[in-house]
Formats: sequence, structure tokens, C-alpha cells
Amino acid sequence: MYEVLRPYMDIAIANAKRLDKQNEGRKPSESAPGTKVYELVEMLKPYLK
Repeated sequence: MYEVLRPYMDIAIANAKRLDKQNEGRKPSESAPGTKVYELVEMLKPYLK
């Protein structure tokens, strides 16, 4: 599954950052959809190559 989704990782991270910025200042309960998983993926990204 990773090999199928890998080409879209950078696009997904960019989209998540944009959504996070739009939800800035809101409570988590008010910012659905939205998570911080992209931050974890960015931290792990160097180990995925």
C-alpha cells in the first residue's frame, strides 16, 4: 500500500498544512476535518526512503 500512496505523500502533506492553517485558532472539535498527523509523517519521512 505504501508504494501505491508514496507518490502522493508530498501533495497530501501540503494539503494538510493548508487545512491546518485554515483551522488556526479553532478548537479541535471545531476544525473537522483536521489532524496533526502530517507533522508525524514529516518527522518520519527521512527514514522512509
